[in-house]
Amino acid sequence: MCAKKNMIRRLKVEDSRYIANRKEMEKMVTTFFKNLYTRDETICLEPFLEMIYSKVNGDLNDALYKPFTNDEISDTLFHIGPLNAPEPDGFPAPFFQRNWEVLPEEVISAVRNFLMKVLC
Repeated sequence: MCAKKNMIRRLKVEDSRYIANRKEMEKMVTTFFKNLYTRDETICLEPFLEMIYSKVNGDLNDALYKPFTNDEISDTLFHIGPLNAPEPDGFPAPFFQRNWEVLPEEVISAVRNFLMKVLC
């Protein structure tokens, strides 16, 4: 079986020619995706955005931005299954669950610090 079976050997250019040079193909693909994902400044999005109903009002937005409570953090920890992979520190969730009486302040503090870095 050939390892190069799924290899792209050439690409068709807009003028119906084919290119097979790797550097030219890379440039063509890069240009294509840059153009595809570049915002078209000639299109006015306001009329479309006005047609979208907002599901998050000010009160809901405020509620979503409230800090997590200690109970929410501990409830989440106890909902993590025992067979999940260990965390980056090497300890699986059951370690924290079994030692919760000794560790709540440290765990809650670590979770809050993490969330501050991620969400802010």
